Amino acid sequence: MAMSDPPDPSITIRTCNEAETRHLARRLAAALAGGAVIGLSGDLGAGKTVFVQGLANGLEVAEPVTSPSFVIVHQYAGRLRLCHVDLYRLEPDQVEDIGLDELVAPDAVVAIEWSERLPPRLRRLLDLDIAIEFGSGEHERTLRFAGLGLQGADPVRGMAEAIRNAPKAHLRSAALAAQRGDEDIAPKR
Repeated sequence: MAMSDPPDPSITIRTCNEAETRHLARRLAAALAGGAVIGLSGDLGAGKTVFVQGLANGLEVAEPVTSPSFVIVHQYAGRLRLCHVDLYRLEPDQVEDIGLDELVAPDAVVAIEWSERLPPRLRRLLDLDIAIEFGSGEHERTLRFAGLGLQGADPVRGMAEAIRNAPKAHLRSAALAAQRGDEDIAPKR
């Protein structure tokens, strides 16, 4: 009896611009529970911070979200506290010293940019790993969501499924609303 590979548990979603990427993250944030840890990987400029801005909007964060490259960790108050971590300037052995495991809490969502720099012990904290790649168009992005089977992974995966199955027209109208600055969709400033 030949053994076959298990099905790929990842979900791939394409967005056409930053507004759609933010909207996708905003919808995902609505499904997040405290304690969720999201890893974001991708090339420089791929849209990791844009995605976190959408998460912040969905978590009802009022202040602007910027890249924490020099500070490493920014925390924002919202429906759940958002801990935005950027590992760009760190080597994997330095990541051990910043206390990432201490950020994981029932009242917080942790979003880690450059999660590929996490050492194996800390990679186990991830509930969801999102790889963001440049698409064929200038502003198009491909986001691959992989649930890692830890706390919160099933609801996050379920939300990603719902977003993937959403009509394209809805995402496009959301992007247009964001460009117009409609409060419901646009990132809070």
